[in-house]
Order: sequence, then C-alpha cells, then structure tokens
Amino acid sequence: MKRTQSVDLSDAVLDKSNFSRANMTESNLQGASLRNSNLSEAELVAVNLSGADLEGANLELARMKNAVMAGTNLKGASLRGADLEGAVLRNVDVSVCDMKGARLDNCRVFLGIRELKDDLKLKVQRHMKWLATDGKDGEQADFSGANLAGIDFKYADLSVAKFTGANLEKCNLGKSFLTMADFTGANFAGANLMGADMRGVILMNADLTAANLADADLGYVNVLSTRGDRRMVRFPATLTGATLDRAICTQTNFEGARLEGVSFETAATDGAIFTSAETEEPSASADA
Repeated sequence: MKRTQSVDLSDAVLDKSNFSRANMTESNLQGASLRNSNLSEAELVAVNLSGADLEGANLELARMKNAVMAGTNLKGASLRGADLEGAVLRNVDVSVCDMKGARLDNCRVFLGIRELKDDLKLKVQRHMKWLATDGKDGEQADFSGANLAGIDFKYADLSVAKFTGANLEKCNLGKSFLTMADFTGANFAGANLMGADMRGVILMNADLTAANLADADLGYVNVLSTRGDRRMVRFPATLTGATLDRAICTQTNFEGARLEGVSFETAATDGAIFTSAETEEPSASADA
C-alpha cells in the first residue's frame, strides 16, 4: 500500500480497516476514525493523528517516530513494541491503552497519569478531554487548595486549570503545558518547571523559591478579543508579588510579563529575556 504515503485522510471513517504493514509516512489522518483498525507494523513516521479515534486499534510494532497525536483517543488500543521516538502525545490518556515495550525516547507524553490516585486521575482525565474537545466534553480542572506536592506532571497539559493556593512543592512540571493556568498564591518551592509552556500564566503572590524555570516560556499568549471583533490580543504572564529567591531563570522568557514587586536579586538570570514595551530589563538586584 505504498500509495497511502503522504495522503490526506483527515476526518475519514476507516473503522475496522486493515492497514497492517502499510506505508502511511507523513499522511494526514487528523480527526479520522480508525476504531478497531489493524495498523500493526505500519509505517506511520511523522503522521498526523491529532484528534483521531483509535479506540481498540492494533498499533503493535508500528513505526510512529515523530508522529503527532494531540488529543488522540487510544482507549483500549495496543501499542506494544511501537516506536514512538520523538512523537507528540499532548492531551492523550495513556492510562487506557497498552504501551508495553514501546520505545518512548524523546516522546512528549504524560506518563505520570498512571501513578495518580483515582480521584486525581479522574480530574486530570476530564480536564484533558475538556481541552481536546474545546470544552464540549469533560470539565475544566480546579485544584485550588489541593496538596499536590512531589507529583510527576512532566509533559502534562494543565492549561487554563485553576491552582489557587495549591501546594506544588517539589513537583515535576518539566516541559508541561500551563498556558493561562491560575497559580495565584501557589507554592512551587523547589519545583521543576524546566521548559514549561507558561505563556499567560497567573503567578500572583506565588512562592517560586529555588524553583527551576530554566528555558520556560512566560511570555505573551495570543487570545481572541472578547469584543467579538475576532481581533487577537496579547495576554501577558502575571508574576506580581511572586517570590523567586534562588530560582533558576536561565534562558527563561519573561517578555511582557508583569513583574511588579518581583526581585531577581538571588535568582540566576543568565540569558533570560525581560524586554517589553513597558518595562526595561531589570538588573540582578532591582525590582521589576
């Protein structure tokens, strides 16, 4: 089936199809329905499966290097021995599929969901579905006041979730997606936020003592205007009153962030970006 390479099958209904050993490299299967289909040993390199329905599908030994699977449904699917090197599985619940023996080198996937307690796992699952369906299904997560200390959220998508006053001490949020999440008054002491997407995040009065923010993005996020004119508006990250004592902020992007009352005196800021239309780059000892 060489002719399936680089084809557009977006939104196609292909339930119970047999694509075993087919070469579908770089094909577009975005939004396609492949429920209970056989894709074992298929060449799915750099394929786009975002929003696709692969419930009950057989993907054993499939070669899926650099595949994009944002919001893909893998309930009951088997990915045993599949090669997912460099693949992106954002908003994918891997706790409902079999990934035994799968190669996950440099794969961007939230594996920590398997270790969460049942009530927390359900809340995260519902939030992931809420994000993947643009709010049509699931529910926006509210972790306000919750004790989440030490939990592994690496690569998790918790965008727009509410964490007001939550305890996230020593959490692993490396390369997680936290766009426009509300962390007002949250405790991030000693947390790992390396490479996290924190554009438009709210960190008012948050404690980021000794947190690792290296390579994190706390710049602007573009959102649609509420005036109904379809105009894009820049929404900055807000760190007003936050504590960054001994925080690691090397190569961190603070472009346009609101930094009133924030001191970087004891923080490591080598290569950090502070430029904005309103604020000059702060010195190591000055408040921004």
